[in-house]
Amino acid sequence: MKHKARKQAGKKQRLRAGSAPRIIPRSSHPDTQTRWWLIPAICLGLVAITWIVFGQTLAFGFVNYDDNDYVYDNPNITNGLTLKGMLWAFTHFHADSWHPLTTISHMLDCQLYGLQPWGHHLTNVLLQATAAILLFLVATTHQPPQTATG
Repeated sequence: MKHKARKQAGKKQRLRAGSAPRIIPRSSHPDTQTRWWLIPAICLGLVAITWIVFGQTLAFGFVNYDDNDYVYDNPNITNGLTLKGMLWAFTHFHADSWHPLTTISHMLDCQLYGLQPWGHHLTNVLLQATAAILLFLVATTHQPPQTATG
């Protein structure tokens, strides 16, 4: 405890004397240079975990809970991605909600895969993996810079 108090006192004296701590840019930090592979490896790990958890859904069909309202019983969606459908997505409620991006995503799935459930599930797996990677990258790049005292 005494050591920590002395260290704090020394730091305060240096700051009063006008010598601010040096900020080390993240790119020149020794750990950044020797572990360049760590961030891509973690991203690949996130993709693998996402695939392990959600990849099995490619073998599943549509569910009878709300997929009929959102996808296969809605001609505005099953017609695929059209200008008329996109305008409809932004101007109408369906399934008791207004969610144009979700609607357009389902239209794109129908355009690409038709009414094949595996394709719709594949899109969701890819979106989940992308979200996990983006969250990791944002969390690791928005940290305060490290300071060096001395």
